[in-house]
Amino acid sequence: MLRNIFIFILSLISASSVIAAGNPITTIFPHIEFGINAKADSFFWIEKDQTGRTETLEYGPRLGLGLTLNNTKRPWPGIIFEGRGNYYLGATRYEGLSIDQNTNAEVDANTWTNYSWINLQGMIGQRTGKLLGDAMLDFMVGGNIDYWSRELKAGTDGAGQQFSGVTQTFRIFTARAGVGLAGAGKGQHWRLQAGVKFPFHTTLRVSQANLTLRPGKDISYYGLLESNSLFYALGYKFHFSAYYEGYRFKRSPNVAYGGGVVNQAESIMHVFGVELQY
Repeated sequence: MLRNIFIFILSLISASSVIAAGNPITTIFPHIEFGINAKADSFFWIEKDQTGRTETLEYGPRLGLGLTLNNTKRPWPGIIFEGRGNYYLGATRYEGLSIDQNTNAEVDANTWTNYSWINLQGMIGQRTGKLLGDAMLDFMVGGNIDYWSRELKAGTDGAGQQFSGVTQTFRIFTARAGVGLAGAGKGQHWRLQAGVKFPFHTTLRVSQANLTLRPGKDISYYGLLESNSLFYALGYKFHFSAYYEGYRFKRSPNVAYGGGVVNQAESIMHVFGVELQY
C-alpha cells in the first residue's frame, strides 16, 4: 500500500515536469499548474460511548507537505480537476479510555498520540458560466484515500498504574461531492468550495492485539477558501488557503477478544487548517 502511494506521488511529479515542458494535454486542459504546499492543522479526535458521552478526546497540531496538479485557475467554463498527495505528522494530547494490552482491562489514559498520515485525493467537475458578477459556479465529484498510523503511547492511568501503548492503522476510501464559486482574471484567482464526504470502505487494524475492526460509515463535510491575492507583489505565485476536513464513523461491530468483545467507538474527526502553496 505505502509503496503504491509513493509511486503515485513520484508519477505526479513526473507528469508535472512533462506538462511544464509543453504537452498537448495543455490544449485539452488549459491553465494546468503543478504546486508544492505546506500545511498546519488543528486536529481533534472525539470518541463517544453508547449514551453519546465523550469518552476520549485528542487534540493538537498536525503539519503536512503536499503536491497538487490542477487547472482550477481556469478563467472560463469547462472541465476542471485537481489531484493531491499529502503527508502529515502530528503529536496530539490524549485524554480518555484505552485497553491495556497486558491485562485486557479498560483504563483511564492520559498520554500522547503520534500520527503518521498519507492522503491522496482526486476531484473532477464542471465550471459553468458567470453566476454572481465575475464568479463562476463549480460542481465537482471525486474521492480520497487515507492511510494513517495512530500510536497511543504508554502512560499512567487514573490510579497511577502504568499501561501499555497500542498502534492502530486506519485505511479509509471516501467519496466526495461539492459545489463552489470561483473567480479568475488578471493573475488573480479565488475559490470557495463546500461539500459532503462518505467513507464507503473503512478498516482499523490494532497491531498488538492482531485485531481488525470496521468502523461504521457516516456522512461528514469539508470546506475550502483559497486565494492568491494576498501575495500579489510576488506575481500571484503563492496561494493561501483555509480549510476544514471532517470525518464521522459509527460504532464498529463487536469483535471477540480476551474472553470478551471489543469495538471502535463512534468517532468524530475535525481538522481546521491553513495551507501555503507555490
